[in-house]
Amino acid sequence: MRVISFFKSVKLAVALILILAASSVVGTLFPQNMSPHRGVEAYGQGMYRALEFLGIFDLYHSGWFVFLVLLLALNILICSLSRVRRTYRLTTWKDSVDSGGVPSGLPLRRTLKIKTPADAMWLKLGVGLARLGFRANPVADGDLRLDRGRPGRWGPEISHLGFLVIIAGMVVGSLTGFKGVVDLAEGETEGQVYERSGRAVSLPFEIRCDDFEAVFFDGSMRPKEYTSWLTVIEDGQDLFQRKVEVNSPLKHRGYWFYQSTYGRIGPAPGEEWIRLMVRPENILMDLEIGKKKALVDTVDEIELLRFEPDFVIGENRQATSRSEQLHNPAAQIRLYRDGEPLSEQWVFSEFPGFHPPADETHTFDLVDFGFREFTGLQVARDPGVPVVWTGCGLLILGLILSFTVQHRRIWIHVESRGSETDLSIAAGARGGLRRFEESLDEILETLGRRRDREEGARS
Repeated sequence: MRVISFFKSVKLAVALILILAASSVVGTLFPQNMSPHRGVEAYGQGMYRALEFLGIFDLYHSGWFVFLVLLLALNILICSLSRVRRTYRLTTWKDSVDSGGVPSGLPLRRTLKIKTPADAMWLKLGVGLARLGFRANPVADGDLRLDRGRPGRWGPEISHLGFLVIIAGMVVGSLTGFKGVVDLAEGETEGQVYERSGRAVSLPFEIRCDDFEAVFFDGSMRPKEYTSWLTVIEDGQDLFQRKVEVNSPLKHRGYWFYQSTYGRIGPAPGEEWIRLMVRPENILMDLEIGKKKALVDTVDEIELLRFEPDFVIGENRQATSRSEQLHNPAAQIRLYRDGEPLSEQWVFSEFPGFHPPADETHTFDLVDFGFREFTGLQVARDPGVPVVWTGCGLLILGLILSFTVQHRRIWIHVESRGSETDLSIAAGARGGLRRFEESLDEILETLGRRRDREEGARS
């Protein structure tokens, strides 16, 4: 029982809601789904690892956040189940009765002796009850039970159900949905997107970037807007083209494509080229992959071997590219003299002179290179969204019923004593009890005044 009392505690619910609210604020302060590369650049390796361990960069899918949400769901479920039985008994008049035969939960108690036959009393009482929205029919003997606004009694339970459905939708989205990114150069087609962890997710269709345009504010490189024209392809056929802007996504088969970022990436395979400044000659040379080019007025030749847009030394101590984006462009060149290989070196755009050649006859600066503009798209699929919207509808419906529909109950016991009638009334209301009590007393006061007038007329 202590365990159940703990889980249905209001204090627990309030504490969980406050913790989840504070966690959501943290989720707005740290970018979600940030790539490890950018995370290390922004926060440093040590801080990034600590934040990654806490799940800050994917907060709403982290284990501790999901645990708190499920704990709140359990709290709401136990609270609701503890209330449902009582609500059912109140709305069906199956609640217990006291020693006087009066149903429990009816705090307003009134008794009245009326020197009027029961049939006549019912006519007078029925007029007053009609003003309160009740329809009273005379009974031969026994009790009469009247109520109105039953749906209002179920308002909190419907709201609780809405909360549970919303949480269920969140869990469904967390388990079956995903968020990923894809970078598309103009003219490029892709059928996969990549989650933050690097896992590739195949789409049931392909997406092609037909065009990309970025508009900047005058005199600056600050983007004013950027737009992509995307085409959806299924079974090799173009289905439709859609213009995608910030806050105007493309939607298809439950997948949402948002305009997220843009930038430059390395050239397409076979289209690599670079421009070198060769010193001390101060000559600009344009090189293409696999083609030698003679250095003017010398017996030397230069060949472009490789171009890596995001140079890094891999685990096998080999040079490779961490991504297609131009974070650390580097070109590997080979110098020939009299037709024989003389030396090889990497030339970096961001770090000129970082790797001096073995032969110091020439030095090289990487001043330009081929690139392509790309559009960065955030891709999301969340099957739990319809479930969440259903829960929101239930939550709103429950709130409307709770605050606008008042469940009122009246129990009437009549004992006919010839020309007199003993009237016992018990009543209760969920919300607006004081006003209901005043209205009920007005009805009984009217019956009392009529009784006094009838006695005065007979005297």
